[in-house]
Amino acid sequence: MSSYGMHRNKEAFPEPDKFDPWRWIDQPADVLRLREKCFVPFGRGSRSCLGQNLAACELFVALGTLFRRFETLETPTVEDMSYVDYFNIFHAAEVPPLKTVTGTA
Repeated sequence: MSSYGMHRNKEAFPEPDKFDPWRWIDQPADVLRLREKCFVPFGRGSRSCLGQNLAACELFVALGTLFRRFETLETPTVEDMSYVDYFNIFHAAEVPPLKTVTGTA
């Protein structure tokens, strides 16, 4: 199963397309355990990503640069963003291909 599919498990993550950081804060231990099992951004076990520490560092640097450089950032809606996992043989039929949304300056 791909990480995209696991991160959209409705039992572990109600409303998976909604950005809700509170789903990790002040939750019962059994709920957090289930969510931690389904949250695999870099894989698990012996096949986990070798460069996950470097990737995390690059994310922190990129986000820091982004927030320092721009005063206001507009977020697109979930309908504007989509993802197709080309590393997996399973593709959900309802998922449209990735598209970019450009704003006007």
